Amino acid sequence: MAATAVPTKGSASEGRKRHHHSTLAAATSHKIKVICLARMAEKPTSPAEIGRELGKPASHVSYHVKVLGQHNLVEQVDERPVRGAVEHFFRTVELVHISQEEYEGLPLELRKVWVETVFALFGADATYSIETETMLKQVDCEILRTAMKVDAQGWEDMRRAYIDLQERVMEIKAESEIRLATDEKLTPRPILSFLSLFDMPPARP
Repeated sequence: MAATAVPTKGSASEGRKRHHHSTLAAATSHKIKVICLARMAEKPTSPAEIGRELGKPASHVSYHVKVLGQHNLVEQVDERPVRGAVEHFFRTVELVHISQEEYEGLPLELRKVWVETVFALFGADATYSIETETMLKQVDCEILRTAMKVDAQGWEDMRRAYIDLQERVMEIKAESEIRLATDEKLTPRPILSFLSLFDMPPARP
C-alpha cells in the first residue's frame, strides 16, 4: 500500500467507544444516515436542515447523526443560536493519505477503525448514488469486482498496478481542480473513485 485514505481525527481509545454495530453497518443501515453522510460531505450541515429537507423532526435526524458520530464518521464543526436553542453543524470526516510506512506503524485496533471508516463512507456514497438512481442512469461508470488467486509475482504486479493507478488518479484530480479554478465556464462533476486490493481469508476445509 503506497497510500491509504484515513480520517484526520480518531484514536484507538475512540475506536473502543464505538457503537455495537460495525461502522459499515452504521453508515448504511438507514436512509437518513446515508443522506446525512452525503450532505455533510458537501458542506457543514445541521440535523435541522436535513430534517426540513426530508420532512422529518430534527430530533429524529439528530439521533442518526449521533450514531454516525459514535463511529467517527461525522464531526461537529460549528454551532449557532436559533430561536433560543443551539443549532449544531456537522461534516463528514475528512480523509488524508498516509504512507505505507505510516500505515504499517499503526496498531491493529487503529487500522481497523480507519479501514472501517473508508469502507463505511464508500458504502454510504454508493448506496446514496443507487437510491437516487444517479449510478443506475449512468452508462459510462466503471464498476468491477474480481476475485482471483495469484502467486507472489502476481500479487506484486497487482499491487504495483494499483499504486500507479492511484498516483494517476491524484494527478487527474489536481489537474481538474486547476482547470475548474481558472475557467468559470466549466461545470464541476462530482464523482467517486474507490480503489482496493486486499487478501481474503482462505476457505475453511
